[in-house]
Amino acid sequence: VTTDPGTYRFSVRKKNESKNGIESNEEQDKKGEEVTTDSGEKIIDSLQGLNFTSVNEFITGCGPPTVSSTRNFTVDLAYEPFIKTKNESDAHPSFGEVLRYSLCKESRLRAWCESTRSYETVVQRKIATSLPKMLSLSCTCAGRKGIQEGLSLWRQNQCPPWLPETIEVELEENGNVIVREYDNTKCDWKVSNKETPLPFPISNVLDSSSKNSSSRKIPRKRRYKLQAVVSFIRNSVGTSDNNENNQTNDDALPREGHHVVHIRVPGHYASRSFDQQKKCIEKCLRRVDLSTSDIDSGEDSDTLAASSVNKDILSPFNWTLTSKVTKESLQERYDIIDQKLVQSLERHKSGDGDSWVLANGFVVTKTTVEDAQTYTANFKEPCLVFFRDEELLIENEPYSGYSCNNSEGCLVKDFDSSSLSIPQSVMYTRSISNGMESLFSRFSPSDLPGEGDLVAIDAEFVRVQHEESIITATGSKKTINEGRNALARMSIIDCRTGSVIIDDHILPREPVLDYLTRFSGIHQSDLDPSKSPHHLVTLRDAYLKLRLLVDRGCIFVGHGLSQDFFTVNISVPQSQIIDTVEIFHREKDRYISLRFLANYLLGHDMQQDIHDSIEDAKAAYEIYQKAVDLKKGNVFEKTLTDIYDFGRRTAWKLGVEDVDILKTKN
Repeated sequence: VTTDPGTYRFSVRKKNESKNGIESNEEQDKKGEEVTTDSGEKIIDSLQGLNFTSVNEFITGCGPPTVSSTRNFTVDLAYEPFIKTKNESDAHPSFGEVLRYSLCKESRLRAWCESTRSYETVVQRKIATSLPKMLSLSCTCAGRKGIQEGLSLWRQNQCPPWLPETIEVELEENGNVIVREYDNTKCDWKVSNKETPLPFPISNVLDSSSKNSSSRKIPRKRRYKLQAVVSFIRNSVGTSDNNENNQTNDDALPREGHHVVHIRVPGHYASRSFDQQKKCIEKCLRRVDLSTSDIDSGEDSDTLAASSVNKDILSPFNWTLTSKVTKESLQERYDIIDQKLVQSLERHKSGDGDSWVLANGFVVTKTTVEDAQTYTANFKEPCLVFFRDEELLIENEPYSGYSCNNSEGCLVKDFDSSSLSIPQSVMYTRSISNGMESLFSRFSPSDLPGEGDLVAIDAEFVRVQHEESIITATGSKKTINEGRNALARMSIIDCRTGSVIIDDHILPREPVLDYLTRFSGIHQSDLDPSKSPHHLVTLRDAYLKLRLLVDRGCIFVGHGLSQDFFTVNISVPQSQIIDTVEIFHREKDRYISLRFLANYLLGHDMQQDIHDSIEDAKAAYEIYQKAVDLKKGNVFEKTLTDIYDFGRRTAWKLGVEDVDILKTKN
């Protein structure tokens, strides 16, 4: 997200191009069918693309108007005609008036005229001739130093807010644009229309142009619903009660800040989420039942007890982060989710199922549409606004995805997620730096781990943002900006064979402030596309590989995985995480480092080894195996107590020699 409209337009256009022929042949083969619609259209173009016709005419009438066409993905809101001077009325234009002018813009400039052999005044008109499914608006007044005139319109303290929730845009064939905005308080439409029609020659040109273009097949009237709003939040602002229009002075408005986004969550999204949660709980319940399924096997009691215990210990599920949840608790959660799913579907059918959320970094909270529409606070500025065609909302949110099953009226979801699955081809990405093949290229797709298979994982990170904090008058620490890390290396081992299937270095998307070499083993040259000897990939490719393994149901074994997945910004079900930092942890005691556990349990003096994520992943898996052996021997709790005792004696700093000496003394 950017506050600069030009940068946003460039990035959207490049993204549209990169998904339609700009990439290498290998990338096209890998992703070709996923980036176009069924009719072969470009995805971004099919959603956000709209046609504009530009007509230039000399006011002297010398020569016919010149006509050209362009295709845009966003509309820049223009406020110039509505900027009031102090002597003019305080009445402000509506959002509909600003949008109408932005879709039918008119400006004047001086240009050379060949007929008169002199500079003449030219009227330039840029008029929208088609409407997109997703209307993307760039507000062009955020994140800039100094007072922005357009902000005064957004900052109006009025009811309803200046930004409407529902609008209707109509394009007449003569070039006239009509915008209607719905007033929830009056339950009525407010119409914004141009009082003076376009000159006949211009209208005639536009009418002829529309008849000869494909835009005639596109609806010229759409009703839009507010879908998302991206805002810029300044880090700090000064008070400015005396300033006009509730704006701060130039010096009080720093450029620094961050972005947040308000997003409408359609009701069927919540229903889909509840349904996925139900399936996850069902899977957990089946695993619990499998671990105790030998009750009627006919074996004697001693043999049955032994086999049940061994099965309970060896089942990977009983070491995941949900292993401590009882069957009764899982069943209770299942009933609650099932009830919420039915309620969500009922609300969606009644038309009251949508909700709003605010995404602020990693924090996502519930909010209201009024919060998304309001900009009276001087630290909040609008960047991008997205409206979505209401008909598109209806088409994509049918109730047919859910059907009643049998006479009990149980709602069953028929949604087929196979079309959304990540292709296995993501495992075969080549290195950006040297073109080398990925490690998985040595294997066939059938070798890819699947549901219930264990994979050991370790990730390394670099610092891209330092923490900023101050000490308050009371002596307490107040964090202004939290430190932030970025993924730099990811290593994954297939525990079935011990083979390394992923060992990727990740190209950073933003400047690296600290490579944390002491902890990560990463050097600057490792992430340099021109120098790196490693398999260097983009963050997107690394994420897709990890997402593929998650979706296939692999169980991840590692140390401190919750924090790693949080930093990578990926959601992994708790039933697919075996975290050795949790296994070897006693309530109300400190967490134990991987290095200490490896030294004590495995005899690996990791203090002497060069830091390597593959070795860390192997160590985490070996520690997990050690835990299984200790459980089987009924000495796990005793060993855990010994580890904590040794840790306190050595201040949690010991090598292999220290362990041998302490064990000998005991």
